[in-house]
Amino acid sequence: MVAEIIWSENAIEDRLQILDYWLQRTGNKHYSNYLNNQFDHAIEILKQLPEVGRVHEITQTRFIVKEYYLIFYEIKTPKSAFYLCLMEEEIQKY
Repeated sequence: MVAEIIWSENAIEDRLQILDYWLQRTGNKHYSNYLNNQFDHAIEILKQLPEVGRVHEITQTRFIVKEYYLIFYEIKTPKSAFYLCLMEEEIQKY
């Protein structure tokens, strides 16, 4: 079990940009709220089962797919992890 999540500056910025994109695209915050809850739910699962994600062949980091996004993460110690959300276009590379 992971006790602490350490978000990178890039991960925080990516998440906010994703949520803002959907707010601007839809004109309301319903989908952004839904997506934010989906990200939170995925992180809660990763806290309980940190090795559930697939290992990326090149970077050796782990990732899971949530909605149209990849959530990359690295287990630093048994008690902490680093998470990064990438935008939709990046999925085709993996």
